[in-house]
Amino acid sequence: MESLDGERIVLLYLSRYPYNTRLLKQFVYIFVWVGSFVLIESIFLYVKLLSYHNGWNFGWSILVWIFMFLGLRLHDTKPLWAWLFCLVTSVFLIIYFQIPISTMK
Repeated sequence: MESLDGERIVLLYLSRYPYNTRLLKQFVYIFVWVGSFVLIESIFLYVKLLSYHNGWNFGWSILVWIFMFLGLRLHDTKPLWAWLFCLVTSVFLIIYFQIPISTMK
């Protein structure tokens, strides 16, 4: 059995996305996906397969999951806006967490 990697998850998420429906239905769909990933991450935390460092915490992870699923949807319909969204979010996280870019390879 093959594992579910990122590409398959994205394809599954977007292929089942409720396009052309009420915003509430789309919100619920995104919430279910975010909730699923938050649940998985909380299980990993509970069994000590995951730990946070350098100011990161569970709240930041939830926010990233929300941004990721919103960003995937945005990228599917308006890719340039999604790239801008990603750039702004990345710059914010780099500044907020004081990530030293000069030491990156």
